[in-house]
Amino acid sequence: MRSRKRLSKAEEESETPERLSTSVPELEPGAPTDLELMAGIQAEDPEALSKLYDRYNGIIKALILRVIHNEAEADDLYGDLEPGEKLLRAKG
Repeated sequence: MRSRKRLSKAEEESETPERLSTSVPELEPGAPTDLELMAGIQAEDPEALSKLYDRYNGIIKALILRVIHNEAEADDLYGDLEPGEKLLRAKG
């Protein structure tokens, strides 16, 4: 098991809001909803997975970083998510 570096209260307060932002991205007019994209993923549509991945990749990385508190480990864990996304893209 990897050891996690805990941030002090001062370090946590110094985190920039942009870095830890977990708000849902606004959709452009005409963009498919998350529900529509999930239906596309169930139908094995690689474009649906790609769009959902692109929409939430920043949020996912921020959440991993918030839990891990180590940028290098967060990048490593985040990178582990990409093969599934690439596999579905290649399938289409």
